[in-house]
Amino acid sequence: MAALERAGFNATGVQSGDNPVYTLSNGSASYIMYSKKYTDRQNPQKDFGAIMVCSDADKSCPIVQGAEARFSLPFEDPRYYDNTPSQDTKYDETVRLIAREMFYLVDYVKIQTNLKLEANK
Repeated sequence: MAALERAGFNATGVQSGDNPVYTLSNGSASYIMYSKKYTDRQNPQKDFGAIMVCSDADKSCPIVQGAEARFSLPFEDPRYYDNTPSQDTKYDETVRLIAREMFYLVDYVKIQTNLKLEANK
C-alpha cells in the first residue's frame, strides 16, 4: 500500500485482519480493494478477461470459468525484499511494471476488439 501511495494513490484502511480491506482512490475514482478469488460475488461471472499475475495462479487456474480471454502477466513478488535496504525500490519498480503492462494489455485488447469489429462489417 505504501508503494501505491508513493505512486500517487490515496489508500485508506477500512478493515484489518487476515484479509485487510482498503479504499484506493486516484482523485477521480475510488475502489474497494481486497484479496479475493475470481469467483467472489463482487467480480463478474462471465464476459471478462482473466489476468494471472503470478506463476502459481497461472499453473493452478489453466481455465477460468466465464472468462472471454485469459492473460498471463507473472510478476516477481516484491515481498522477497521485505525488511531489506531494497524493499521500497523493489515495490516501486513492481508498481510501475504492473502499470505499464496493464496499459499495454488494455491497448492490445482494444486493438484486437477493433480489428474483430472491422472484420465483421
